[in-house]
Amino acid sequence: MKRSARYIIIMAGGRGERFWPMSREKTPKQLITLFGDQSLLQQTVERVLPLAPIENILIITNHAQAAAVRKQLPCLPRQNVIAEPCGRDTCAAIVLGAAIVEQRNPCGVMAVLPADHLIQDQKKIPACLN
Repeated sequence: MKRSARYIIIMAGGRGERFWPMSREKTPKQLITLFGDQSLLQQTVERVLPLAPIENILIITNHAQAAAVRKQLPCLPRQNVIAEPCGRDTCAAIVLGAAIVEQRNPCGVMAVLPADHLIQDQKKIPACLN
């Protein structure tokens, strides 16, 4: 499959309650630095860059966090940070991402990933997603 047909949907919403008091609504756990010198979101994007072009990486977030996401990911096209008008949980985020991929490339293939995971053996990622 051509790299240009691959899309990565990264879900980066939430209310910032699980890591309170470190996280807040505008800075949930995926936007804070817990492991290393990058946020979990930044690590997730770095992890998938070899798999899909930057213009095919979409971040689904909410209005409260969109500005912080854009600030953390200045290389990502602005239109690739999609702020849901209101949070509707995982299913709605995936459907929104799928609709955007279908609009951009009807033959596109997507992977959906959370923005707040820790993967220590990153060498296995390409094999799992290829």
